[in-house]
Amino acid sequence: MKKFFLGLLFIFTSFTSSAGLITHNGYTLNEDTNVISGKGMEWLQWDVTFLTSIDVALSLYGADGWKLASNQQMSELFNSFGLASHNLWDADENTSQFLTSPFERGEDITIDPELQFLSLFGFTRGLTEGWWDLQKETSAIFGNDLDADGLYNIASVTDDYELAPFMRQKTNSVSLRSDVFTNKQYGGFGIALVRTTSVPEPTTLAIFALGMLGLASRKFNKRIL
Repeated sequence: MKKFFLGLLFIFTSFTSSAGLITHNGYTLNEDTNVISGKGMEWLQWDVTFLTSIDVALSLYGADGWKLASNQQMSELFNSFGLASHNLWDADENTSQFLTSPFERGEDITIDPELQFLSLFGFTRGLTEGWWDLQKETSAIFGNDLDADGLYNIASVTDDYELAPFMRQKTNSVSLRSDVFTNKQYGGFGIALVRTTSVPEPTTLAIFALGMLGLASRKFNKRIL
């Protein structure tokens, strides 16, 4: 019986502690699944679908419930982070917005909304080595195409950085650009895929293990009585 309890405990702890989690502003990235959860939605990291088209991304992930993010969902996501010190990002698919915020030397992820966003959604462009403040950028295609013109929008977030070799300072830049790509075109971007929040499989198995533990405990107590 002791071995049985220990086995159930191992199952429970393995499923609840294995995932690497990063949380910012109400959104949590599970590094094991590349899924960001928050505000009742799940987002697939943008670098996972890097260099694919909308059609290809949906063919790969659509069976798991992933759909192209709508204009409303993207504006709500940007507004949640206050990107470029702004929380009035427009949900109109025909509105292009490009905003910047001042350069600040150093990287403080606890107060930098652009850097927080990038740590969750991954990099689709930038450098990985260097002693200076490196460029970090993520971009993804999204939209509803409500006007049926066959074109979709691009969301981009770039943290402030220094440009070698003369160390020119570049500000944070955040944009929602209208009517850029068709559903079949490829570019240096990811595809913004979302789905409604579901109960993760590890959590389901952990609950099952706890239930089994409870039943076994009752049976064990009855034997003692």
